[in-house]
Amino acid sequence: MPALLIALVMLLADFLFQRPPGLWALLVLLATEWLKNRARTVRENTFVAEWLTAAGALLCITLVYRLTLGILIVAPGMFSLALMQYGMTVLAYPLVAAASYVVFGVRRTTPGEFDHTGRTL
Repeated sequence: MPALLIALVMLLADFLFQRPPGLWALLVLLATEWLKNRARTVRENTFVAEWLTAAGALLCITLVYRLTLGILIVAPGMFSLALMQYGMTVLAYPLVAAASYVVFGVRRTTPGEFDHTGRTL
């Protein structure tokens, strides 16, 4: 996905959930770009390693988000609510991956595979 589209969707989510505009969008954008750079390494590992990598990135941006709000003296909300949101997101990851595979036919690429333009993936 293009970085601009990710930033725009997350900025709209900031407005919708009445979060400080741009902070979560920036953190998600940074995490997705970091994950994109690690895509080849993650692709060569198992699904569990992919799941743990995504969970770790989400944990990092969640902690940075709460820390930043604390430094700026903005009420970040209840910690238990953030913990539940994180936990449910991590638990939903395999379900979304399975649904993407079954319903949409999304599959993991193998090392050395080419896309429709002839570039390596």
